[in-house]
Amino acid sequence: MMCLVFTIAVFCLTLSGLCWMVGWKSGASQLARIAFALVIGSAVVSWFVDSLRSFFAQSEVRAVAAGLAVLLFLAVAVFVVGWFFKRRSVEASPVRPTIRRRTQLAELGESTPQTQPAPPRSASTDDLQLFGGSP
Repeated sequence: MMCLVFTIAVFCLTLSGLCWMVGWKSGASQLARIAFALVIGSAVVSWFVDSLRSFFAQSEVRAVAAGLAVLLFLAVAVFVVGWFFKRRSVEASPVRPTIRRRTQLAELGESTPQTQPAPPRSASTDDLQLFGGSP
């Protein structure tokens, strides 16, 4: 496994040098970063795996670790499924009104309210007319 990672890192560094010679500096720097990340990441992962192997060589620790690993896997699986469904529900387009509702909305948009002519002013001195009441 480590040999494959180092082979990919060397390939990325080779491509980075070719990109640098051609003049594509941003691509060269990105490929070089990927190569260095692969080498450093594989060294850290290798050290971590070796440490875990030596720690879990004991039989009591192995049983507890297996239970914790199963619980951790289930928790991550539930989290990923929940995140996936939440993301899909957010990306869903808003619900459009039904055809019956759309026709009602279209009819409301077409009809404009008619303005009623103002009632003629009365010349009488009726109290209701003076204070804006109806006759």
